Order: sequence, then structure tokens, then C-alpha cells
Amino acid sequence: MPRNELHDRIEDVWNVSADGPRLLTLAVPSDESLDVALDRVEARHEDTQYLYAETQARVADAVTALREALDEYTTTPENGLVMFAGVVDGETVVECFDDLPSAVTESRQERAETFKTEPLETALDGAPGDRDGGQGSTDPAASGDDGGQYGLLVVERERAALGRLATDGDDDTVEPLEWLRSDRAETNPSGDATGDSEAADREFFERVADAAEDAFLKDGSDDPDEGSDGVSGDAPEEATPDVSAIEGLLVGGSSVTASAFLDGDHLHHQLRNVLAGDTVAIGDATEEGLQQLADEAREQVSATERETVREALGEFLARIEEGEEAVIGRAATEEALEYEGVETTLAAETLPAEECRDLARRTAAQGGEFVEVPTDMEGGDRLREEGPIGALTRFPIE
Repeated sequence: MPRNELHDRIEDVWNVSADGPRLLTLAVPSDESLDVALDRVEARHEDTQYLYAETQARVADAVTALREALDEYTTTPENGLVMFAGVVDGETVVECFDDLPSAVTESRQERAETFKTEPLETALDGAPGDRDGGQGSTDPAASGDDGGQYGLLVVERERAALGRLATDGDDDTVEPLEWLRSDRAETNPSGDATGDSEAADREFFERVADAAEDAFLKDGSDDPDEGSDGVSGDAPEEATPDVSAIEGLLVGGSSVTASAFLDGDHLHHQLRNVLAGDTVAIGDATEEGLQQLADEAREQVSATERETVREALGEFLARIEEGEEAVIGRAATEEALEYEGVETTLAAETLPAEECRDLARRTAAQGGEFVEVPTDMEGGDRLREEGPIGALTRFPIE
């Protein structure tokens, strides 16, 4: 299948969503038999009595659609198989990826509000990643690391700089990735207006957007300098992170230019989904400018994350008080996770990091979000004393 066609199909699947955890994702590595894969699907959804009646019906329809689609194959394709099934707007949707250019590396069966395209990421550089993109978690443990990573992008009219901010507690590191200069800056260093300036700006913005996609969406297997018309600095030897490992993208530059870049819809939609904070006024697209962007944006990101936690905690306490769809305590939260009924898991900051990682992983696997509640946040004392974990749920847990 042509590269562009496969990319478009993956993006179409990534954009599908439902109003409940009723969309099924199935990944079958080449060394797994289709019978085993089908058994996994049916065993996983054999007991759905705890689901709402409508969700039960939709899940049953999706399982049936997967079974029928699997019956079309006699053996597992050479590079494995990834399938998606669910009822969307009243119609059953089934998508099968059986001619992948790279091997499926994981066995996966998942039900969520969105289709999970991570098993396809190795099939095509730049394929959309997990829809959450890190936005739902304010705890670095949710990504399985001790810290988080942010993309940095400074855009001036004729220059741009890309970098990466790695956070690990109080120890933050800014790593420059690439420098770009417009053709106009090369041929007209005086900066005098020449030719069609709007067209030149658009062309440069497209190059900046392409560079951002290469840096923050691709898996790093390509040569970082390949296809770049700009002036690049020393590229890092290790692979750049894919979007699922980036908690946010920070954008700065002159207020007019940075806003024009974002308003022009040049940025890939997956990167736009993880934009963090407001555009920061930065004077120069230099290494110092990247550091300034990181310094200025850190406070914004922290405030945004804290507000997200505050809202989740407020909703949690209100539901607990009113006896609505929420649970508190280890036993009740474990039961909600077992039933795949978790919308958001909350954990006190005092919870060990390893336990936080496990909770974050299990919550994300069912399409939920994980947040860590700081010890100094108003209202967090009840979670610490009666928890130290709790959850907002999609349906009552009895």
C-alpha cells in the first residue's frame, strides 16, 4: 500500500471516537495464531453484565464484527494484523490493516472510547499516536519515566529553532534539535521586503511545520538532517521522541509571527492537540531563545496542570459527597479498574512512584486519565486520609 494512503487510513481511524468505552482494538503479531487472537477477544468480553445495556449491545456488535473479519483470514499475515471495530453513529465500522510494511510487535486487545493506533506506529513514520498525548496526566509517572518531555518551537519571520525540554524534578535540561532559516533570509540578509512576502511566509511556515513533525512525531529512525533545506545544528544521536512521549508542545516567538504560524493551520493536528500554555514572546530563534521559552512556559504549564488536577479533585469530592459515580479507597478503586469503569484515577502525592505508574498504565488501558493530587491542594486531605486513591467512574460501582 502506498505510504500516503496508509498514513491517511491510520489518521482516519485515529479520528474516530464514541461516547463510551465501546470501540475495540486488536493487534496480532505474526507469530500469534488467529484462533488465539479470537479467543482473547471473546474471553475479554464474555462478561459484560456490569456495563450499561446500550454499551453491552455495542460491544457485542463490535466483537461479532471482529469475529467475522477474522474469519476472512486463514493465517496471520506476514507482518501481523491490526483490526478496529465498533459502532459509530449507528453504523458498525471495521478497519483491517494486514499489509503493513513493518511487523506488529505487540499483542493487544483493548476497549476504549477511541481506537488505539499505537500498534501501527512502527508501520509508518509519523503515524498518529495515543490520543491522550500526555494531556490527561500531570504525573510524569504516567509515561513510565521519572520526568516529562516537552517540545520547544521558537518561530520568527525568517528563522526558527526547535528543541526539547526534559524535566526531572528540579533538574530541567534544554536540548537544541534544529535551526531553520527562510530562503528570503539567505538571499536577502538586509531584511528588505521583496517579492510576495505572504507566499514566502507560508512556504517557510510549512517548512517549520514539517521540521516539527519530523522532530516530535516520527520515531527517529530517519536521518534528522535528511530533506532539510535549513541550516541545522548538531543533531542528537538518539532518536527523537514520538508524540506519545511528549507531554506538550511549547511555542514562542514574536507575538505576530508565532500567532500567524498557529492561526495558519500549518502545524500537524496531533501536535496541535498537545499545545501547552499560551504563546510566549521570545526575541530570538537561538539556543538562548529556546532556554527562555522553557523558562517562561514552565510556569504556564505548571499552572495549567494544577488547574486540571483541581478540577478533577473538585468533581471527585462533589460526586463522593452526593453518592454519585465515584469511589474512594484501594478496594473500591481496584474494583472499578477491574470493571473497566474508570473515567479518572486520582492518587495522593504520597503514593509510591511505582504504584502511580501501575495505576496510570491500567487507567490509560481503558481510556481513562490519571492525576496526582499535591499534598498542598485544598481538599486533597480527604483523598490522602481515606484513599490514598480514588476514581471518577463511568457507571455506578456496587
